[in-house]
Amino acid sequence: MSRRHEIDALRGLMLILMTLTHLPTRFSESTGEPFGFVSAAEGFVFLSAFMVGWIYVGRARKNGIPAMRRTVWRRAFMLYACQVGLLLFLLTVVVPIGAAKGQPAIINLVSFFNSEHLTALLSGLVLLYDPPLLDILPLYILFMLTTPAVLTLSLRRGWAPILSVSFGLWVLAQFGVGQAILPDHRKRHALRHAVCRDRAPFRYSPGNSSGSSACGWARPRQRAASET
Repeated sequence: MSRRHEIDALRGLMLILMTLTHLPTRFSESTGEPFGFVSAAEGFVFLSAFMVGWIYVGRARKNGIPAMRRTVWRRAFMLYACQVGLLLFLLTVVVPIGAAKGQPAIINLVSFFNSEHLTALLSGLVLLYDPPLLDILPLYILFMLTTPAVLTLSLRRGWAPILSVSFGLWVLAQFGVGQAILPDHRKRHALRHAVCRDRAPFRYSPGNSSGSSACGWARPRQRAASET
């Protein structure tokens, strides 16, 4: 399945907006949520999910679900390797330079690591500790790990139960259920983002569904009707 270059271009625009949002300039405020209630990060999650559904549903149709599953997990492992590399670079290069130059913004970025070195390092390797600005990629890795099961379920049962669960998680997050389950703000991690405050899970599932539909993965009833 070929890529959708227009979607890739929009994802690139979202990355630029996210970069401007996190830079201490006068542009950061206006680029936070440039599309109403949808931030650039949420838009990127939706578009990435669309591409995942588009590409890997096509892979499943062509080579089978087991081949699709292996491809997605290989992609997730590559993203994990990038996350570990960024984390180690932050802890071993950026933080020592920031400490030597007395930069409190950098030192505060890894306050948990400064207080509990070994615990922070080990939990970071298993994605249970994600410093600020390094906490989005683990969320995407978590979504990628669940993608094979989600796409397989959609083939068998359709998207209605998946979207219902996604919406239910979002509703629970609005009532603070995630905060009660995972109250420790120091240990930022992907699961906490998924159940506490982010609207990303409510963006990823519809993105998968839209990409699958664009690829032509019919609902079970539609597929059965077409086969008869």
